[in-house]
Amino acid sequence: MIMITTRDGRTYAGNLAAESERRLTLRVPGEEDVVITKTAIQSRETSEVSMMLDGLLTPLAAAEIVDLMAYLMKASDGEDD
Repeated sequence: MIMITTRDGRTYAGNLAAESERRLTLRVPGEEDVVITKTAIQSRETSEVSMMLDGLLTPLAAAEIVDLMAYLMKASDGEDD
């Protein structure tokens, strides 16, 4: 996860989707991708902490986790039932 603070005081947190010499694109949860020019960036920090909550899968049995991952992979492929 990357935290970006812009010179005008806005803060963004998300995953780096793309980066060029002049700008970067952040994938921000719940929003459209945000494109920021590098000249607008005041600070940039990289976090090793995941945006996923700790222990999110703890209540699930191993078979339920496998089923969930299979469902998510199928959904990301755009397949319908």
